[in-house]
Amino acid sequence: MTSYEMLLTKIRQVRRRWRSQVLVRGIAIFLASAIALLVLGVWGADLFGFRPAAVWCLRLLTGAMVLFTAWYFLFLPLRGRVSDVAIAQYIEERYPHMEDRLVAAVEYGDRETSNESLIQLLVRDALNHAWRVDFSVFFNRKRLAVFGILGLAASGALLALLTWGPSFLPYGFKNLYIPWAEASRYSAMMIIVNPGNAEIAEGNDQLIDAQLVGFDSPDVRLYRRSGTSDQWNSMAMEPNPRGGNFRYLLVDVRNPQQYFVESRGVRSPVYSLEVVKQARVERLDLTYNFPAYTGMSPQTVNDEGDISALKGTKMDLRARLNFPVGKAHLVFDDGSRLDLSPAGAGEFAGSFVPQRSGSYTVYVTELNGDSHSASPEYDIDIFEDEAPRVTVTRPMRDVRATSVEEVFTEVRTEDDIAMGRVDLRYSVNGAPEKTVNLYGGRPPDPSVTAAHTFFLEDFGLQPGDLISYYAEASDGNTATGPATSRSDIYFIQIRPFQQDYRQSQQMSMPGGEEGGEGNGGQQELSRQQKEIISATFKLIREKERMDSKEYLDGLESVAEVQSRLQDQAQGLVDRLRRREAAQAGRNFEMLGEYLKNAIGEMGKATAELGARKPDNALPQEQKSLQQLLQRFLLLQ
Repeated sequence: MTSYEMLLTKIRQVRRRWRSQVLVRGIAIFLASAIALLVLGVWGADLFGFRPAAVWCLRLLTGAMVLFTAWYFLFLPLRGRVSDVAIAQYIEERYPHMEDRLVAAVEYGDRETSNESLIQLLVRDALNHAWRVDFSVFFNRKRLAVFGILGLAASGALLALLTWGPSFLPYGFKNLYIPWAEASRYSAMMIIVNPGNAEIAEGNDQLIDAQLVGFDSPDVRLYRRSGTSDQWNSMAMEPNPRGGNFRYLLVDVRNPQQYFVESRGVRSPVYSLEVVKQARVERLDLTYNFPAYTGMSPQTVNDEGDISALKGTKMDLRARLNFPVGKAHLVFDDGSRLDLSPAGAGEFAGSFVPQRSGSYTVYVTELNGDSHSASPEYDIDIFEDEAPRVTVTRPMRDVRATSVEEVFTEVRTEDDIAMGRVDLRYSVNGAPEKTVNLYGGRPPDPSVTAAHTFFLEDFGLQPGDLISYYAEASDGNTATGPATSRSDIYFIQIRPFQQDYRQSQQMSMPGGEEGGEGNGGQQELSRQQKEIISATFKLIREKERMDSKEYLDGLESVAEVQSRLQDQAQGLVDRLRRREAAQAGRNFEMLGEYLKNAIGEMGKATAELGARKPDNALPQEQKSLQQLLQRFLLLQ
């Protein structure tokens, strides 16, 4: 390949890229323009009611304009052949530093002349400069992307209009541009009505549905007349929010009906509704027999089929029909069935205890054996008896008291129906819990306030001992089982009769300040252990209300905190051992023992939490706290 041919290859490469851009641009503009013209054509045909003359005129006009668009934006730009010299000039406009080398080489490179060697030098010089030119700049990818997006957007807009746009668009598109399609077999503008001619049972409701075809209108009216009346009554139909149709509900139809739908001068055929005499529920009475623990008297609701009741309520149902039938039964939404017993002329009765929310319908079997629904679908709404609310209102905080004081506590509970039982549960130094009953359910009351006094002298406590307590309340639900709730947990800490917060020279701990083992540090250990106890108690209390993952994550977090506190306490023991604190006296020996005991209980609590047994971990946590409190008092 000669230098001149190589140069022409570069020129043709630029020409192909230029033509590609012109083609993509033309296609994008053609698509956008053509789609706009097609939609405008359908809109214009709709304005003229899709009359045949208007359809043909708009079809020809739209077709001509689409062809003109294709000729102007595609054929004309691509028809002419751009010369190599013109392309060279186009390149040099972009790169003026080539100083007409490329134009001169392309124009004179294939001519026969006596100065052939000079021409060859010119061509090679232009080729050398061409190799240093970035020809990719003549292929504007950003512009191509813009035109591509324009074409896709126009196509997407057309698809969206045909799918979700006004109803006249899909019909008009087929009628105007695809005359052989199914839409052309129908009238240009029509109203499709459902159910058309139909039979319904006397007293039932009937939904009339109207679909506009070939046009849109916000004003759609239903005309109806009863029996042999000559007067048509007009009603406005409501648009269906879930579709493009219009609806109207005929309520309690007892006589034959004739009806049609009209909009914008377009009228549907006249249809007939024939009324067939069928058995139906004229009246439905419900009696609510509430669970015995509520203390509520039965309540009867007349002429109402929807049920809204407390779980465990027994429902007595009595249905009166418009004429005698052979049998009657209830059909529930889960498919279950309850047979009703005859209870007089044209009446049936039955009883059931609904266990969940749902619905039911009354079905009858006529004397001729025909079976059908005789009522609308009634709702069943069942709600649970909520757990009571319980709060320790006094002292409503942790208490420090001597071993001979009296600590007064007050508990307040509330329930939506009636309280069943209120207890105060307490534990001394992590021992098994004991229960004090504050209220036994008599007399029934939805709100109870009870009190209990701890006579600490009766417990034989020592300074540093600990009593934890909380209130537990349950309602009186004997139908599905009582619901129970608990208050927060509180502590009574036993203090000495006289406290001297001045730490003597003999009681100062070797290296105490450096190790952070002063009173403040010990109080921090006790505070953290209290928080661990409260967190464990809350997990036990809220377990039924938490999902499984949240509950397990909570146990893992508490176990991790307890393990870290155990490591922190073990670090204090190690520092005592390194500094031979035991040689400082009997008191510091006891300090180490209390701390070791606390560490042992922490380890047991961590193991129980890891085994997902928070009920077993709680006593160990309280014993650990009691050991830390004993040590704190010894430091003082």
